[in-house]
Amino acid sequence: MTACTGPATRPSLPLTLTSWGHSAVTVEADGTGRLVIDPGSLCDPHVMDGLTGDDAVLVTHAHPDHLVPERVVAALVAHPGLGLWAPRAVVDELVGLAHEAC
Repeated sequence: MTACTGPATRPSLPLTLTSWGHSAVTVEADGTGRLVIDPGSLCDPHVMDGLTGDDAVLVTHAHPDHLVPERVVAALVAHPGLGLWAPRAVVDELVGLAHEAC
């Protein structure tokens, strides 16, 4: 067992959380990119607007209210550096669709 020596110090980084409806949320840190979480069918369709290769998409699971494959594939094709975090089966499907779209 280790003794607690007090709170950990970490650099302060302002975060902006934005709800886009249902499950979709974006997390933005000043100048470090944007994370789009669960851009599904029940959210604002503009949630993916403005993504760049410095950004990332996180999909928690493949239900339609958390993932619109065409929306994510279009972003992957337009921004090859875009990060994608999801269960392996979802990543494999989306990357396969992106390769077909090219």
